[in-house]
Amino acid sequence: AEWALVSCWNEFCKREIFSSAKPSQPCTHDLYITKNAGRSFNLVKKRIVMFSWGAVAHGNEDKIYFTHFRDDATGDQPRLNRWMKSVDLSRTDDFGATTKVLLENGNKFQISNEFTLVVRAMDEASQEIALLVNSDGGEKFEEAVLPHRLRPRGYSVLDTSEGAIILHIHHSQDLGDVYISDAKGVGFTLALQNNIRKRGLCAFEKVSGLQGIYIANIKDIPIGEATTPPPEQQTPEPPPPEGVEGVSEGTQSEMSIRFRRRRLAGEAPDA
Repeated sequence: AEWALVSCWNEFCKREIFSSAKPSQPCTHDLYITKNAGRSFNLVKKRIVMFSWGAVAHGNEDKIYFTHFRDDATGDQPRLNRWMKSVDLSRTDDFGATTKVLLENGNKFQISNEFTLVVRAMDEASQEIALLVNSDGGEKFEEAVLPHRLRPRGYSVLDTSEGAIILHIHHSQDLGDVYISDAKGVGFTLALQNNIRKRGLCAFEKVSGLQGIYIANIKDIPIGEATTPPPEQQTPEPPPPEGVEGVSEGTQSEMSIRFRRRRLAGEAPDA
C-alpha cells in the first residue's frame, strides 16, 4: 500500500511554554497524501478534525472524507472539545484540488462498510446533536429516526457487517441503550437496554462465525427504577464530543496515518 493519508499539527504548534515570541503562522492540524510510500507528500486540506478514505463498497476508495474548520477561520485552530457549528463534513475527489461540503455542521463521522454516519451540531449553546446516515455512497444524508425522543450524549457504532447499523447511544458515562437499524440505516428499533460502557468501550461483541449472534453485558436495574431520565430532566450540557469513532485530531505531538485499501481483482465489495 503506497498510498496513505497523514495528518499532523504544523510546526507553529511547537512553542516553548515560556517563550514570548509570536509565531508567524497559526497552529493548524493539516492533512497530507503520499502516493509513493512517504517519499513525498502533498497538502490536501488545512484545519482538519478527522479523516478517512471512502467506502470500498461504493467504489469510493480514492475519495477522501474529512471534517474541518471552515476556510474563513483565523488564528490557532481550537481543539474540538465541544460540538461546534463552525465544522463541516467535506469530500475531495481529486486529492484536495477541489473540495465539496457534504454536510454543514457535521463535526464527527465514521465510514463503516456501506454506511457513513455523521454527528451534526444542532445547537452550540445546548450542545444538541443529531445523527445523520448515508448508505449509498452519495451526498444525501438522512437523520436517524429513533422510537422515542432522546437527548443523546454520543454514539458508538458496534457493528455494520450484516446490512444494518447496531448503535450504542450514550445516556451517561457508563451506560447506554443498543439500537438496530433498518437496511438504510435510518429507522432504529431498541434492541437492548442498560448496556455497560467503560472508558469509551461498550461491553458488546459479535460472536465470530455465528451470523446475528452477539454477547453483551448489561446493568441489572430493578423494575420501576428509571434508567434514562426524560428529556426535560437530562443534563443540558453533554461532555466533550465523543461522537462516532474515526481518525481524530490526536495531540499536538501525534501523527495519524490511514492507508488506502484497494479492492483486488475479482474481490467482492465489503459486505
